[in-house]
Amino acid sequence: ACTETDKQVIASSNFCGLLTDTSGPFEVCHAVLSASGYFDTCLYDLCELGLDREALCNSLQSYADACQALGVQIPVWRNATFCRKSETEKHPIF
Repeated sequence: ACTETDKQVIASSNFCGLLTDTSGPFEVCHAVLSASGYFDTCLYDLCELGLDREALCNSLQSYADACQALGVQIPVWRNATFCRKSETEKHPIF
C-alpha cells in the first residue's frame, strides 16, 4: 500500500507519469491508444513492489509495444541511466 507521497512520486514524469506526459516520448501514441489503463497498472505495480525500477521499465515497454503494434513509432525513451536496454532482452530498441 502506497502513501499519498509515494503515489505523487510514482505519478511524476520520472516514473509512471511518463506514460501520460503530454510532452514525453509516448505522447505520439495518446491519440491512438489511451495511456490511462497502462498508467493505472504501472501505479499499482510500483506501489506493490516498492517503486521497483524493473516493474516501471516493464510497464513503459508494455505501452510502447502496444503503440508500435498499432503502427505508432515511439521515440527512443531508454538511455544509459533510465531503463537501460539489456542485451538479453528480445525487443529491439525503437
